[in-house]
Amino acid sequence: MNQFLLIVSALLGEFEVDPTDGTSPINNAPEGWLDQFMSTAGWVALIFGLVAVIVFIFIAFKYKKTEIKPMSQDAIEYVITSLGGNSNLVSADSDGQRLRFTVKNVSTCDLVAIKDLGASGIFVSGNQVKLMFPFDATQLIISIQQLKKEV
Repeated sequence: MNQFLLIVSALLGEFEVDPTDGTSPINNAPEGWLDQFMSTAGWVALIFGLVAVIVFIFIAFKYKKTEIKPMSQDAIEYVITSLGGNSNLVSADSDGQRLRFTVKNVSTCDLVAIKDLGASGIFVSGNQVKLMFPFDATQLIISIQQLKKEV
């Protein structure tokens, strides 16, 4: 960039240029302010970019607040019935969003009905049925645990 400015200023004949170090004896020569601007422009662009990214992330998280709706009482009863009823359930547990049910007999469970309710990732291993619901199912676990305590 300095060479370009030297050539332009030499062609115009407006500035006296020392070819050894590329400086001009005239104060406030174009080379000086342009070099200073170019050295700070990168930092200004970087800071502006970081501020833009932070603002974008803030706006994205502000409007992304999705609340997980709780499971209705009808849905809780439907899941218990689809798992074979209270007599087929041994235990119910949750690990974050994943629910784990231990049943006596897996063949009595209607997993298609549970999938139609919105469950995803249904996995059967031995007597355990693991699945995830798109809504808060903690009340389902609490209801099953209370039913087991009553029996």
